[in-house]
Order: sequence, then C-alpha cells, then structure tokens
Amino acid sequence: MERDDDHWIAVMMFYAFRGACDEAMVGETPAEEVPERLYSLFLRILNVRE
Repeated sequence: MERDDDHWIAVMMFYAFRGACDEAMVGETPAEEVPERLYSLFLRILNVRE
C-alpha cells in the first residue's frame, strides 16, 4: 500500500460510515444492524482476518 492510499482509505471509510448512518435513518436497514455491518466491511477493506 502506498502512503497516499492511507488517506483515501480513511476518506472512503468515513463516507461508508456516513452512508450507513443515513441508511439507518431513512432507509431500510435497522439501526441495530449498522455497527456489525460496518465492522465487517471495514475489516474486509483493511484485509484483516479474524
């Protein structure tokens, strides 16, 4: 990973979080599901294996 990738990964993760919050407020995804969905997504983005 190149140094500037860190910034873009952080930006993308921030907007994923914001989009998930918007989805929980006005979409079909229950708010209770947001943390687990984001956690799983962020682990995949960062290529972290549990």
